[in-house]
Amino acid sequence: MEQIKILIIDQNQIVLRDLRMLVETEKEFKVVGTIADFSSLLDFLKNKKAGVDIILMDLDLPKMIAFERISYLKSHYPEIKIILASIHGDNEFILKGIEAGVSAYILKGSSIEEIIAIIKSVYSYGKKVRHKVTKSQRHR
Repeated sequence: MEQIKILIIDQNQIVLRDLRMLVETEKEFKVVGTIADFSSLLDFLKNKKAGVDIILMDLDLPKMIAFERISYLKSHYPEIKIILASIHGDNEFILKGIEAGVSAYILKGSSIEEIIAIIKSVYSYGKKVRHKVTKSQRHR
């Protein structure tokens, strides 16, 4: 089976390192890069030698109008699926992300099992997914 090529973008170097290590425990996944900002992401995609199937992206990147950037990525790289990770669990952020073109939205703090499941689902089906947020919204 071909590996799912994942690019992780987050401003926190510790998160990048830890997420990479966790994701790479899954034999089906290959992390093709870890990036801390949007301009580096664009450079990576323009010069990519290895393809990217999924971008796992932090919503709270500095100097980034996240939803406009996601729309840009989807218009220039429509084949790449984007999973948005954030601490924001309210419906406004979820809806804006889906409107911008994300394939899935996960809350930071999700278990590695949840992250693996959502990556596999998005890769296999490409469906827009509200993951975990629906459950947490019901408890409010």
